[in-house]
Amino acid sequence: MRTRFRAPIRGCRPRKPSKDGFSLLELMIAAALFLIVIGGAAQVLVSYYAAMQSQNFRVAAVGQARGLLHAMRSVRTENPNRFPDAILERWPNNFTRENLPELPGGRLLVTYDDANANPLEVTVDVSWNTPGNQRAAMRLTTLLTDR
Repeated sequence: MRTRFRAPIRGCRPRKPSKDGFSLLELMIAAALFLIVIGGAAQVLVSYYAAMQSQNFRVAAVGQARGLLHAMRSVRTENPNRFPDAILERWPNNFTRENLPELPGGRLLVTYDDANANPLEVTVDVSWNTPGNQRAAMRLTTLLTDR
């Protein structure tokens, strides 16, 4: 079979396929895809970090409230004949503690439904500032008895 010779278009040279590497267009497409993948991974990591930090603040807040309630139970055990007065002397109604460790702008508030009741209903509110400078809070309520 005989091949026909085609004359090139005037002013253009025929291009031979290069086997030396990638063209500029192929490199730009690869770089764009790489940046999209890296950008998506970075967004996932930032979201994960924010969620982890928020969860750590919640755990710290619960720890503060549980620590206070544990201290109240210790005072009740040490003063069995002075319930609820021993607790109320140390933590009066609307007792507030500011600048809690591990919680930025942390604040703890203790309130009682009825300070002379037995059982004594204790509510501990813990609030703090989130990284977005919003206020977050959690509440823990329990009953303490003289027994």
